[in-house]
Amino acid sequence: MQKNSGQSLVEIIIAISIAAIIITSAAGGILMVIRSNEIAGKTQVASSLATALSDNLISVTESNWHNIYDLNKGSANKYYVATSTGQFVIQSGTEQTSVNNFPFLRYFYIENVQRDSGGAIGAGTDDPSTQKATIIVTYNISGAERTISESFYLTRWKNEVFNQTDWSGGSGQSGPITMANSRFDTSINMDYSSTPGKIFATSAGNCNNDGCELISSAFDSGAVGGAAWNTVMWQGTLPSGATVKFKFSASNDSGGPWSWSGAPIQPAGPNVQTRISVDKNNFRYFKYKILLEKNGSNESPQVENIVINYSQ
Repeated sequence: MQKNSGQSLVEIIIAISIAAIIITSAAGGILMVIRSNEIAGKTQVASSLATALSDNLISVTESNWHNIYDLNKGSANKYYVATSTGQFVIQSGTEQTSVNNFPFLRYFYIENVQRDSGGAIGAGTDDPSTQKATIIVTYNISGAERTISESFYLTRWKNEVFNQTDWSGGSGQSGPITMANSRFDTSINMDYSSTPGKIFATSAGNCNNDGCELISSAFDSGAVGGAAWNTVMWQGTLPSGATVKFKFSASNDSGGPWSWSGAPIQPAGPNVQTRISVDKNNFRYFKYKILLEKNGSNESPQVENIVINYSQ
């Protein structure tokens, strides 16, 4: 009887030990599940906060490009979108918010974007119509800080068009104008009146040197911080061997100064949109100079329409 009793006690001790191991494992599993659920829940909330901030930032950008373009750039410059005033306003610093009594901190920063000669994002020239936004949301789980980071590109995509189809009103209008009309600033060796709605060269030779040009009135984009002058296109006829070229000048003063530096732009032909150099961007006022050159048979291009695409 004593032997059997001893065996039963050992069995009980083993059973208790096994039960303790099982309970400990189960408790650890439960804690892991609880922690996993906490991580998943807070991560989902943080992701939602990041999405909300990105939506607000897009809205601010669409209302005025310079709301973000004029901000200090780089990760050290933190901003958030305040909504307490009834409208979206960008503020410097970080925003602290609480969801289900859990604190979160969020902010964004802006970086310039470069594009190569083909227009692809990468090493190249700064594109003043594209900015990179990065949104950061931080939160704590069991004393450990976690971070969600989302990056995306913002572009000045709201396009407007300056479209001049007539020059028969003559020269002497320096501007600024807010809508195209039938007048312009100055011209040399250009016929603009014999066929209303068309301009063409009246003198053979190289227009860059001898002068077969027309300079537009100053156009006011209305963009206080400056517009992006995107592309130029002309419509009409181009005899073989003749050329149509453009130069552009931009200023933040309606009276200039107007610099025509840089090589002229030569579209491949009529109805071909050609990019304007980005160094003309972020200026409010704009002028074009059109240069026409006849071919060897003394035939001039006939220009009927000039279309300049810009974004505010």
